[in-house]
Amino acid sequence: MKMTLKKFLKLYFNKAIQLFFFGIYGKIKKKNIDFKNIIIKKVKYINKINVKKFNYRIIQIKNGRAFTNFVENVAIISNNSIIKDFSYQQINGYLNKNKNEVLSSGTPKFKKKFFGKTLVLTQGASGHFNYAHWLLDIVPKLLITSQHHQLSKIDFFYFSKLNNFQKETLKLFNINPSKIIDANKYRHIVADELLAVTHPNYFNKTIFFSHSNLPI
Repeated sequence: MKMTLKKFLKLYFNKAIQLFFFGIYGKIKKKNIDFKNIIIKKVKYINKINVKKFNYRIIQIKNGRAFTNFVENVAIISNNSIIKDFSYQQINGYLNKNKNEVLSSGTPKFKKKFFGKTLVLTQGASGHFNYAHWLLDIVPKLLITSQHHQLSKIDFFYFSKLNNFQKETLKLFNINPSKIIDANKYRHIVADELLAVTHPNYFNKTIFFSHSNLPI
């Protein structure tokens, strides 16, 4: 009986929190993109290698928002519309761009404003702490972004608290670790200019399948 009551109270509390933040920030919906605030650039070549078939793109959003649960969900948002091709959601281990949890739960965290150009690198728990995911998923996002934006002119990088090997890697890019925004501390952010990039290798199925079929 106690467990049932505990679950009921937790459900009631979570619903109340959800409604509270719906009142502040509104609901997130799948709508047509308003290109007044958005610039999307295609990346056709990296180091003179043709990558057109992977359809890599970089999005730049004026007053764009990012929300993450720091596990398997990242949402890129413009005017309360989710930009699904740049958002990230795993369900039972499979990539699913059409069922991001913000569509049902909203953005139940107070947002933090960052003044400047901010690149979203955060992906999920694995990408934050695992060396292979860092090397295969996160570092390529920097390389893709650098095709259209000078990394030195990006003010913030939305990721997580850095490990030593990550700090060593960022030195190679001349990126100061002080520019890192901890996505665990700030689950919901808004930036003057928000940058995000399509995933470098996770196109469908599971992350394990994708890492077994990496682009050369």
